[in-house]
Amino acid sequence: MNKPLQDALKWIIGVLEDNKITYQITGGFAAHIYGSTREVNDIDIDISEGSFQIILEDVRSKIVYGPCRYQDAKWDLQLMTLNYTPLTQVCNSRWDIVENYRSVMLSVLFHKG
Repeated sequence: MNKPLQDALKWIIGVLEDNKITYQITGGFAAHIYGSTREVNDIDIDISEGSFQIILEDVRSKIVYGPCRYQDAKWDLQLMTLNYTPLTQVCNSRWDIVENYRSVMLSVLFHKG
């Protein structure tokens, strides 16, 4: 596992554990833990919807998407995407990712529970 991915994982797990939030790592990163050789580009984490407000202040500076409800033919969930790199604010007031190969995206999925 590359260092930026390790750093991002340590950071988000620290936030979750400091706030005593139960979480589940899912997606490609979870598959990697079980031996998949697929390249890992992000970390997907599932937490209860009620836990969102608890971590919001700790992660606010890294939010690049959401939090909002995401719905399509397959999914219906609350989603927030975090970027564990510096961000820059552009003139349309949207947060955009600084181009940086060390960027690690973290998708936090909120389920009802």
